[in-house]
Amino acid sequence: GNLMGFAQSDPHQDMLIEGEWQCLECTADSGACEWVGNPEIAPHVNMIETEHSRLGKHWTTASGEEVPALGAKIVPVLTDEWEQGSVAIHMADVNKVLASVSKICDAGNKVVFDNDEKTAEGSYIENKATKNRTKIRKKNGVYVFNLWTWNKHKKGDKTSPNNRAG
Repeated sequence: GNLMGFAQSDPHQDMLIEGEWQCLECTADSGACEWVGNPEIAPHVNMIETEHSRLGKHWTTASGEEVPALGAKIVPVLTDEWEQGSVAIHMADVNKVLASVSKICDAGNKVVFDNDEKTAEGSYIENKATKNRTKIRKKNGVYVFNLWTWNKHKKGDKTSPNNRAG
């Protein structure tokens, strides 16, 4: 199934490695047209060339900085609720994963933001067909959620995070 942007600070602060799994803390971004993350995400997944990377295009960060489009990865993921899926994440030299709310909705979900953390529902992504929900939490004034991916390099591949197709 299919599940479902930028800021500059300490590099890779939102990628936590837990044993064989990599936790991607994703920032829900209603202004992002695509999911964007760092090439170190999902080292086992090959980066593929995209139209943006082939044409030498750039992504524009919230601060107005331009960063080159490097390609994309189709990343298999699990939510904290053990829902399985995949997400196309465009690669750029950024420090956090920006999750495009538009793409999440295009994939058959609805996104609810609620600043009342006392309610049972709170903020979440809901799959319209299954009614399954992925919890969203507020952290430092922004809405985030976790996705988990396998943290293994391909056998014999010492440079998989930097490999580019094409």
